[in-house]
Amino acid sequence: MTKCLYCGSKDPVKFDLCQNCLDNIGFGVKFNQEVDILDELLIACEYKSLIKDIIIDFKFRDKTYYYKILADIMTDLLLKSKIIKDYKYISFVPMHKKDLKLRGYNQAELIAKEIADNTFLELIKPIEKSKFTQQQVRLANQNDRKKNIENAFEITRKIDGNIIIVDDVITSAATISEIAKIIKDKNQIKIAALIAASPSII
Repeated sequence: MTKCLYCGSKDPVKFDLCQNCLDNIGFGVKFNQEVDILDELLIACEYKSLIKDIIIDFKFRDKTYYYKILADIMTDLLLKSKIIKDYKYISFVPMHKKDLKLRGYNQAELIAKEIADNTFLELIKPIEKSKFTQQQVRLANQNDRKKNIENAFEITRKIDGNIIIVDDVITSAATISEIAKIIKDKNQIKIAALIAASPSII
């Protein structure tokens, strides 16, 4: 019998989670600042409690099966927002090859692949991280985060349609803004960000 993917103790109700676990998620949050370079910014959950634990376990404790919970929650938000009709592609925030080798997987890529499978969006990989940087989470100052990630990404192909970029957490928007900037420098398209969670909410 199928059980809740997080606690394992009760039958799942939605997103492979039981009602008790669902009740510990803050859905439908708004970012605490404007990110003008993005055409849309969708954040699925508040980064606290159960979702925070899931993301930490997913990223740092090899619980890769949690990608499905996050992807299904994000797919639900994307479809309800109705912006999906304006977008052709979906992608993800890339990792530097050193970080990818150390972790063994890119959590944002796993989420994006599942969202692509859940929708008609085409998964592409038009961006690579060419500069090794400090982890953004280790930098408290927003200016330091922006400087750290500056010129860290490169476009590897032409993007001929509007694109959604997936990531797990947004705090200062420095990373997603840098990616959006380099994409828009070379492509006249719309860019949306679809994020699993944020601690920086209204």
